[in-house]
Amino acid sequence: MAAAAVFLPVLKNGFTNYDDPSYVFANPRIQDLSWRGLSNVFSPGADSIYIPLTFLSYTVQFHLFGARPFGYHAASLLFHLLSVALVFALARKLAASDKAAIIAALLFAVHPLHVEPVAWVASQKDLLAGLFFFASLLSYRQFNETRNGGAYGVSLAAFAAAVLSKPVTIMMPFALFLLDRVRPEPVKKTRFIDKIPFFAVAALLAAVTLQTRRQYMQAHPVDNLLTAADRIAGSGNALFFYAAKALAPLRLSCAYPIYQVKNSGPIPALFFGGVFVLAAAALLLLSRKRSAEAFGGAFFILTLIPVLPLVPFGGYNAADRYAYIPLFGLFLSAGVLAVRKKGAVLVLAAAILGLSALTWQRIPVWKDSLALWDNVLEKYPTLTIALKGRAEHYYTNGLTDKAIADLKTILAHHPARAAGIYSMLGDAYLRGGEYGQALEWFDKAVAANPGDAYSLAKRDQIAQLAQH
Repeated sequence: MAAAAVFLPVLKNGFTNYDDPSYVFANPRIQDLSWRGLSNVFSPGADSIYIPLTFLSYTVQFHLFGARPFGYHAASLLFHLLSVALVFALARKLAASDKAAIIAALLFAVHPLHVEPVAWVASQKDLLAGLFFFASLLSYRQFNETRNGGAYGVSLAAFAAAVLSKPVTIMMPFALFLLDRVRPEPVKKTRFIDKIPFFAVAALLAAVTLQTRRQYMQAHPVDNLLTAADRIAGSGNALFFYAAKALAPLRLSCAYPIYQVKNSGPIPALFFGGVFVLAAAALLLLSRKRSAEAFGGAFFILTLIPVLPLVPFGGYNAADRYAYIPLFGLFLSAGVLAVRKKGAVLVLAAAILGLSALTWQRIPVWKDSLALWDNVLEKYPTLTIALKGRAEHYYTNGLTDKAIADLKTILAHHPARAAGIYSMLGDAYLRGGEYGQALEWFDKAVAANPGDAYSLAKRDQIAQLAQH
């Protein structure tokens, strides 16, 4: 009920231009509900990641709701509510305390870091992955308690569904080892046998995911922005970021600057490198303990690994949505520790009310593209993705002068990324009827990339317009 009450305003939100078109209403892959269309959904395509179950969900929603955002937001809210129920059931089993489980579930239900996956239609992959991930953990816990083969089968199937929703859930087999530790009797060596099918599923789907990602990177080459030092220190920075935002979710954004040592200097780099080392040591230490709170801490670190910069194809920078599954660990630990200390429950109750208020305030940020990118640029005025996103919004709505201003801001602060901006400037000037300026920018685009077929075609178009 708490999650429903706090997140209900998402139903008033629309779409944004941040991946919503390519994932949903402008995505031809989800518009065919025939067997041929469904097989196309499950075929590795030109997407950056392999998420067929997410696209299957979008396919069903598209045929139910078309391009009306209300239905998609209602589905996102439903997925989150189901995850909250699973989090409560799982926390209750692990903590053996209703109070601790209620605290963990309430924190998970209303935390502001969860606004992004719930309010952003293109982030349904995170919600579906979390839903199946928690279902798999809960079913495996049931199997641990009863040795029931049906529960084991449900756990394995739910894990496969989680990975097919989003590959970051690939750490599940290792999480099951942590789950084994929170048991009344010692772990038997034969427990590894139970994990073999999970590792097999993980290996198979990891291979498909890596191949999909490799093909995408070949078709969309990008500069390798990160050095080895960037990846190590950046991973420490990301771990620190998620822990800090869990405790104080302020200045949230749908996009953050990429961490690089050359921009931060040696002192912060050493600090974040130390955070990374400490986190690795904490994971090893906590994974050897048998308490629910230790499980929570280890789970938090473990499930963040796939989105750290250290991992190939991991996250270049932090993102609120990456914390959706990992935060369960911190909230479980908070619930367990709170019920042991006098007065802590009241403190957390006040914190939950405060978090609810912050979540309520943040939801309108996702109501449309302009609100979203304005919010980012208030914090990071020269962030390329935000300036580009807002420029696209202005261009789509005929505000070409404002679009041009944002695009030129990108050129002024990030000249290395000029090639992709030249053609956007050409389009903006062309829509405004300034053919000479448009031609100049398309010329620059072709000079930067002689194989730019789009800009070459636009130059021909301008030449034809000039003849009339």
